[in-house]
Amino acid sequence: MARVVVGVGGGIAAYKACALIRRFTETGHSVRVIPTEAALQFVGKATFEALSGHPVHTGVFADVPEVPHVRLGQEAELVVIAPATADLMARAAQGRADDLLTATLLTARCPVLFAPAMHTEMWEHAATVANVAALRAHGATVMEPASGRLTGTDTGPGRLPEPEEIFGLASLLLERADAVPRDLAGKGLFRRAAEIEQAGKGRPTPKRKVSEAANKRPLVPDDRRAAAKAAREKQREMRDRQYQAMQTGDERYLPPRDKGPVKRYVREYVDARWNLGEFFLPVALVFIVFSFVTAQNQDLAFLTVMTLYVIVLLTVIDGFIMWRRLRKRLLAKFGEIPKGTVMYAVMRAFQLRRARLPKPTHKKHGVYPE
Repeated sequence: MARVVVGVGGGIAAYKACALIRRFTETGHSVRVIPTEAALQFVGKATFEALSGHPVHTGVFADVPEVPHVRLGQEAELVVIAPATADLMARAAQGRADDLLTATLLTARCPVLFAPAMHTEMWEHAATVANVAALRAHGATVMEPASGRLTGTDTGPGRLPEPEEIFGLASLLLERADAVPRDLAGKGLFRRAAEIEQAGKGRPTPKRKVSEAANKRPLVPDDRRAAAKAAREKQREMRDRQYQAMQTGDERYLPPRDKGPVKRYVREYVDARWNLGEFFLPVALVFIVFSFVTAQNQDLAFLTVMTLYVIVLLTVIDGFIMWRRLRKRLLAKFGEIPKGTVMYAVMRAFQLRRARLPKPTHKKHGVYPE
């Protein structure tokens, strides 16, 4: 599992970053999302926080004690910028640090991958060509944009590569920082901006009708029954994977609410201790039944109700103590506590051990995670 920073530029393709973030989290990576202010005009902050399981900031003055504009870059094992707009690449090429994302790029000493997305004219402009050349000279990997439908009715080079393609290259860079993918012809997948500047595109821009015809796909499949059957099989396979993940704790297929190192640590900590909450439901059920039996005896019924109140109070106190201790451990290990972690821990503590999902992996009580 690697620490990945996903930077999101302010373009219409920002929505595709959500699929990329999910792909990283599904494979067990810890993802921190750093959007630009413009990116939040296209995709909301809450969406990025929900997908990554971490708080999202855009400025360098957020969470100042943690110095995120330095720490995030230093701890990252890979930085992926998708979409990388012309403005964002220009600021990165100049070494500017006027927001959290560009400041993180300056402190990162890991592989950096840019996935450009902009109009064809912007991509082919001499200034962008020079900026791409500068980024590559600084050691960054800059993908070639895809060709296809752009904003509005425009078509041509400048489309953001598909998230799966970006993820594939990112995985290679995680395995080996100097990895350079090659196609079947043995040619490099990326062209250097200097070569483009000297030789030009080397081909005419296709007409809009030709490009649109090449990208056309049927809205519905020819064989609807076969497509529906395939969709059901895919859903069944996903459910089976998720069920198995709930039994084994496989991070790749867990639901988003259970993913990430923080949630895994919470589960291990809660499962390592005896919680009064896990006995509350069966004990409360016994007292309710007993209260009906003793309904005729007012003194005994009163004593039963008061005993139940004491048990509730002790359970709440135990849950509070559990969270205080867990909170200290989380801050020491991760530096922050994502939203929803309190409720996640408390709900698990109130579940019977055998009923907890994902299944507990800790076999011994009192053996807490590091």
